[in-house]
Order: sequence, then structure tokens, then C-alpha cells
Amino acid sequence: MEVPSFAKLVEYFDSEEKALYVNTRIKVGQVLSKFGVKQTYRHSNYLTVQVGENEHIMLVPEFLQYINHSCEPNLHFNPSEGTVTTL
Repeated sequence: MEVPSFAKLVEYFDSEEKALYVNTRIKVGQVLSKFGVKQTYRHSNYLTVQVGENEHIMLVPEFLQYINHSCEPNLHFNPSEGTVTTL
């Protein structure tokens, strides 16, 4: 899987989970990445983003699937524009 130079994908071997971390400063309001829909689901899983009441999407490029949930988010997924923007 290709990961852009501004980020690194970390795999935790004890849990076999992965997480994406940004390794450089990114300005607020900057488009981090464009995305498309690889697959649509009626139910969520740990790799999907909810875009409707019963609609969850698997993202492409694949590295975006590893952005973790946060109670204090610093990213915004805009499904209508297909962009991930920094907050």
C-alpha cells in the first residue's frame, strides 16, 4: 500500500491493528487527500466512514482507511466533494 510522504502507517503487532499518523505540520483548512468509494455497506466496520443513516463506505486510496476516530477530530471527511480536510 502506498502512503504519502506526509504520513506513516503504524502497525501494532500485539493487536494487529494499524493507524495512520501525520509526520509533518499541516495547515488548517488544507485538503489532506481526495478520496473515492471502493465499496458501500449497510453496516459499519472499523475501516468504513458513515455517510448516511445506513450507508458506510470503504475509502480509496487505501491508506485513508487507517485514520482513527477521535472525540476531538482534526480532520473532516466531505463525501459530497470526496475530500479529507484538516480542521
